Amino acid sequence: MTNILIVDDERPILKTLALLLAREGHHTDTADNIAAARTILHERDIDVVITDLRLGEASGEDLIGYLSDE
Repeated sequence: MTNILIVDDERPILKTLALLLAREGHHTDTADNIAAARTILHERDIDVVITDLRLGEASGEDLIGYLSDE
């Protein structure tokens, strides 16, 4: 099973992606902002991150930069 983190500030997108991926047997976590995503990344082993590029207070590119520094 793959552990996937979905990051998007639009809840319908989070729910839809999580549902589709769960149907395929993946475990999903969702975050609607970068702070929540960072918390999840520290608490769990995540294999894949799917992120929106345009988030409210920051961008998906900021999150990717954070992941690259880890």
